[in-house]
Amino acid sequence: KQWYQRRSTGKVPLNEGEDVHFSDVHLVGTMTSLEKPYLRLTCAPSPDQVRPEHILVKSLSHIMGKWKKDQNYAFVCEQLKSVRQDLTIQNIQNSFAIKVYECHARIALEKLDTTEYNQCQTRLIDLYQLNENLGNPTSSCVTASSTTSTSTTHPTPSKLIANPTTYIYIWNVSF
Repeated sequence: KQWYQRRSTGKVPLNEGEDVHFSDVHLVGTMTSLEKPYLRLTCAPSPDQVRPEHILVKSLSHIMGKWKKDQNYAFVCEQLKSVRQDLTIQNIQNSFAIKVYECHARIALEKLDTTEYNQCQTRLIDLYQLNENLGNPTSSCVTASSTTSTSTTHPTPSKLIANPTTYIYIWNVSF
C-alpha cells in the first residue's frame, strides 16, 4: 500500500484501482526526466513517477523547442499531456499551468485536433477563474510559425464562456 497525505483527513492508504481525487492529495514529484510518456493512471502514482514544477518548466521549454524544430505533433501532444497530468496530480493551478494549457491549445488548434483543444479550453476556463486573484498574469506560448513576442492579460471568465474560441488569447514568445 502507498500512503499519501490527504489535506483534510490525514494519512489514508490508497489501494490499487482506488479512485483518487488529486485535489485531496498532497504529492510533490521527484522525477527529473524532461520527457515522459503519457500513461493513463490506474492507481495513485509514487513521487518518483511525477516531475516537480521546476522540472516541468524545463520540460515545457524542451518540448516547445522540439515543436519549433521538428513539428512532430504526435510526440509534442503526448509530452504536453504528460506535463498536464503531472500538474493535475500535484494540484498545480498557477500561471505556469495556464501557460502549459495555452501552449497545448494553440498547437492543437494549428493541427485541427479539436479533442485536445477542447480539453485544454475547458481547463483554461477553470484556471483563469482560479487565477483571477493573481492580477491576471500574462502567459505566452511558442509555436513553429511564431517569430514575434507579445503578451496580454487573461480575459474574464464570462467572456470565455460567451465565446471561448474568440477569447482564449495565446501569444507567441521566443525561448
